[in-house]
Amino acid sequence: MKRRLGVSFGVLAVMAASLMAFPAAGLAKNKVLKIGCIMPFSGPYGFYGKILEPGIQIYADLLNKDGGVKIGSETYDIEMVFIDDGADPKRAAQAANELLQKGCVANVGCFSLASPLEAVLTPNKILFVGLLERGFDTNYHKYAIGAPSWHDPGHHREQTLHWIWPEAKKWGALWYTWHKVGVDESLAEFRAPDFWFTKEGLTYVDPIYVPMGQLDFTTELVKLKEMGVELVTTGFGPADWALAVKQAHQLGLKFRWYNAGTGGDVEDFIGIAGLDALQVGVAHGWAAPWAVRKGKVEPELVDMAVRIAMGFAKKYKKPMTYMGGFEYGINHLRILLDLYQQAGSLDPDKVMDKARGGTIRDFEGTWTLGGAKSYGGAPVIKSSGCQTGVYHGDEVVYGADNPMPTLP
Repeated sequence: MKRRLGVSFGVLAVMAASLMAFPAAGLAKNKVLKIGCIMPFSGPYGFYGKILEPGIQIYADLLNKDGGVKIGSETYDIEMVFIDDGADPKRAAQAANELLQKGCVANVGCFSLASPLEAVLTPNKILFVGLLERGFDTNYHKYAIGAPSWHDPGHHREQTLHWIWPEAKKWGALWYTWHKVGVDESLAEFRAPDFWFTKEGLTYVDPIYVPMGQLDFTTELVKLKEMGVELVTTGFGPADWALAVKQAHQLGLKFRWYNAGTGGDVEDFIGIAGLDALQVGVAHGWAAPWAVRKGKVEPELVDMAVRIAMGFAKKYKKPMTYMGGFEYGINHLRILLDLYQQAGSLDPDKVMDKARGGTIRDFEGTWTLGGAKSYGGAPVIKSSGCQTGVYHGDEVVYGADNPMPTLP
């Protein structure tokens, strides 16, 4: 049985009021800790940047309101610096240099361009917390912390889909061309004879790739139907994904849909795809801390997540329906601050000493960093909670969660 992923607006309000009833500690002026957030605010993935930024900023504001963040003997106010890279590798160096010019000591929030950004950030010892693609060199880029990575040998996210839609036996994939290497490697794992996917009698047809910027997916959707596909996985940006869902519905194609990303604002997604198009089965990553079942999120972090959601509702006059920040941008900031506090210092080498094989507590649970075998370098990769939400009517409900073990 599915459980509603959110809690009611009224309940959130009561919880938040009790949490905000205490005055901020101390009036002494704190030092300022500048943290960069390079992500796309334009282009096909710009939707994500625009929807992630408010939650990250609200989190920083709440930490400052609570008196700042104590690291060693100093207390800091957090200043976020948001920089647009357009998810374009050609703009990565410019964005990274802008971060340096603005005096940032770390970068959080990246989910698309780790390697080209780190080419500039690593020589300057800038800590980096973000998504690491397959093949990322953790030996050279020794100030990077993966949260999460593309590596998941057990494909735990996809396993949640099988639990939700066990009747979907033939899967297809519709991705951008720049995803090809990672997706091809991933599908090879699915097709192994001893893998759970094969043992369950499931099959994956050859993936279909399209260039970023394409807006008509009719040919590709018809081809998927001709191949007998019942469930389509994708990594499209949310606006493109909504268009694909809409076009499939207009063609009368009743695919189940899964996006490996974190969806988008519910109202915006429905505005593009149309409410009727969502009823065939649409799911995506959805990391609501208060909905976690199999993991364990620390109570104070659940409380903070509630405060962030209420802060969003108060500022923007609508509920916070996008929870992807609790896996990416908001969570990246939490991981960075946790490691700073464990190190008792802003020294990047001391922070990385704590990170390698260390334990972190974030908005998805408690994790031991791993990945030495998968990446051929230091164990600095966080696993994922692999929580999936499913559209039901005009809202998202809990589908399943399947936390990854420590990455080998």
